[in-house]
Amino acid sequence: MPSRANYLAQAEKNERLSRAIAESGAFPEGATDWEVTMLFYSALHLVDAFLDQSQGIHPVSHRNRGWYISNVTQLQPIVRNYIDLYERSVDARYRLVSITAEQVSRIDLEVFQPIKSHIRYLLNESGTT
Repeated sequence: MPSRANYLAQAEKNERLSRAIAESGAFPEGATDWEVTMLFYSALHLVDAFLDQSQGIHPVSHRNRGWYISNVTQLQPIVRNYIDLYERSVDARYRLVSITAEQVSRIDLEVFQPIKSHIRYLLNESGTT
């Protein structure tokens, strides 16, 4: 099973990739779908780091992880954000909903960053950084 450190490293990598896609200019038409997807997977790995550290739990599916997010008391403050980010990534990946750069910025600031801040707080609160 991956460790808390593995999850955090992957979360950081996914967030950096999201930013690199936006900044690289390698995709003239944009790749906002992948920016949002990478933010979602960063959030997913942050949640997994917390679940590993706090309960030794390693979710095996999105449904399984969603159950923990909905039922673990410490994760209650991010339930709506996580569901919203998951839905935006599904929109981008499967429903082919067009997402503008401005929408990605909003999703990052208003949806992803609160998840990241909350999980980082929880990880530090338990005495481990």
